[in-house]
Amino acid sequence: MSGGYKTETMNSQASGNDLPTLARMNTTRVTRDFFENRKQWGSRRALIWLFFFLVRRVLNVHVYRVWVGQGSYDAWLSQLPKGLPEGYEGKVLTPEALIPYASPENDLTESFLKTVTRNGDRCFAIFHDQQVVSYTFSARQRATVTDKVDFLVPPGLRYGYKTWTHRQHRRRGLTHALGRLEHDEHYQRTHGEMLGKGCYYIEYSNYASLLSNVYSPPDQRSLYLGKVMWAIWFGRLILYNSRRAKWMGTVLAPAGAPAKVTYPPT
Repeated sequence: MSGGYKTETMNSQASGNDLPTLARMNTTRVTRDFFENRKQWGSRRALIWLFFFLVRRVLNVHVYRVWVGQGSYDAWLSQLPKGLPEGYEGKVLTPEALIPYASPENDLTESFLKTVTRNGDRCFAIFHDQQVVSYTFSARQRATVTDKVDFLVPPGLRYGYKTWTHRQHRRRGLTHALGRLEHDEHYQRTHGEMLGKGCYYIEYSNYASLLSNVYSPPDQRSLYLGKVMWAIWFGRLILYNSRRAKWMGTVLAPAGAPAKVTYPPT
């Protein structure tokens, strides 16, 4: 997570239904994911993942950790690959261009892609055998979390979100390759301007993303800003933002609401 470029985050366009029920869960998939997480991260973290999964699905409470990049941009850039692995192709797209690939397997919906296109967000994707296998989206002002919640991006920062890689193509450096793709596109489009540091929020128990920051060089680790949370109970939106997240301006807000100036002057 060097230089503030995020890895996988949760930005799944939840519908905002009140108090989802256990009956709506795919218990086979939950069981499979639990045992895969236990194998990869250990029993303790697998149980924490299951706890927050149930909190999210049963109580409709969504808890995230917020980070902002603080390392050297040049050092971050030096870690990115010069190109893609053989057989992969990178593309810069409007989000709507991914509509043909919208499916539960790819964690994409047509409504989400149309919404982020209207927001003016950018999409960076990697293809293999003419199928999308990795992607990320980038916003500069605010990003849609659900139809009722936005994530605000302070001036001077960028927000890379909903980064995803197909299970069969993970551990091949595709997340860093997406970072290179975004940097190169921005550098060419702005005639030499740097991307700037990023902010992002990660699902509380998403260890694949959380641990990537731990394994980064000490001078490249991102600054932790605390937790943010949203929930919808009986039609009422409930938001929580930690003090440090408010100070930086990386907060959750009602969809479409004017941004409050909570970040320090620059």
